[in-house]
Amino acid sequence: MNAFDLALGTTVAVGVIASVVLGATVLKVEVPEYAEGEGLRPSEHATEATGLLGARYNTNGLLGMRLSYVYRLIQSGTSSFLWELYVTALVGVLLLAVTFFFILSSSTDDGICTVGAYLVGALTSIAVGWIGMKVSTWSGARCAVQANAGATVEDAYLLALRGGAAIGFMAPAVGIATLYSTALVLHYVYKGQVLPWAHSLSAWGLGAATVGLFGRLAGGIFTKSADLAADLSGKLIHDLPEDDPRNPAVIADNVGDNVGDVAGNAADLISSFGNATVAAVVLGVQQSG
Repeated sequence: MNAFDLALGTTVAVGVIASVVLGATVLKVEVPEYAEGEGLRPSEHATEATGLLGARYNTNGLLGMRLSYVYRLIQSGTSSFLWELYVTALVGVLLLAVTFFFILSSSTDDGICTVGAYLVGALTSIAVGWIGMKVSTWSGARCAVQANAGATVEDAYLLALRGGAAIGFMAPAVGIATLYSTALVLHYVYKGQVLPWAHSLSAWGLGAATVGLFGRLAGGIFTKSADLAADLSGKLIHDLPEDDPRNPAVIADNVGDNVGDVAGNAADLISSFGNATVAAVVLGVQQSG
């Protein structure tokens, strides 16, 4: 192991450890358990100004259970939506992988290696998006608990910041680990031939970008549609307050926000630094001849 391998491994380890520690800090805040049957019945504590959950509540009380109910709905919706999204994305990725394999195999011997790197990049993007979405829903609910249970604004802000930082540390760490592992495997397969190694490695970034595109577009379109539906059906027709969780479209809007703005952004982060790294590698190899 040389100094570069040691530095890279240390960077990945620090990112993973920081992400785990920050995530554990967020999970220390408990979300009240939802009592079956409470649902979203109107409460005397709810007003048009404060919405369903109220401005302040006891985390063990009825409004706390309602927060938990909304949280479970959003968590279930994001998991279902992301499952459908990634199944569809995987179908597209596999079709593209087969196409790349036949195109490359007809002209070079790089087909299997390039397709393998492409699939690793796509799977990395999927994993990071899924983990990021989970952390987002966990931290969002706990930030609401913290903000409404008597904590200061600073405490609630720091909790939200730690949830975001957990994703921020985790995404690059996982991306660097898989990208460098792919580079090492390809280097072994090509037996030190630099040019075909660089060309195959570039497919890693393309795979990550493909999944990121699905996440950003699907999540963005979904959340904008839900937002429009929430405004039309809730505010104009039923005279419900803004973001009232009794409106199903508001739940769908929050689902879309998690999928598009969190899972999609995490996948974009992987794609951005992966493609930038691979581009520098390819340019360096081309310049060196």
